[in-house]
Amino acid sequence: MSIIGFRQRKEGRRKHLGFANFEKWVRFPALVALAVLGTVVVTGPVHAGCGLTVTFDNDLNTSIKILEVDAKTTTGSWKTVYDDSFTVGAGKKVTKAIETNAGCALPHHLRAKYEKGKNTLYKTKGPIATAVDKKITMEFDD
Repeated sequence: MSIIGFRQRKEGRRKHLGFANFEKWVRFPALVALAVLGTVVVTGPVHAGCGLTVTFDNDLNTSIKILEVDAKTTTGSWKTVYDDSFTVGAGKKVTKAIETNAGCALPHHLRAKYEKGKNTLYKTKGPIATAVDKKITMEFDD
């Protein structure tokens, strides 16, 4: 049998066994998976905020209880981004990881709602250049 006849016979067998369609069925899902992966990598999650490390520095002679932390961009409105209350002892520091409600490219304002004795107060810091500074210190000394 000649080489040409062998190739024709081989192609006939591949079509008979369904291999011709097999290549189409493998290529198409691979292309779709690649397109989906590329879209996710390029666009990222829609709701991504800016991850910050916030240190609460209590220079007072009494402990304070942080009730919640709110964040906003310069033109946005306040949104609670951390609501697990914690206590900062007198003269102590506590550091928390907080994700804001907008991306790091925008300047942010942070606001901590806290209790000092029987009073509920707010401490605000901002605008913060979160594209550059990811470590923020909020000092309580009034």
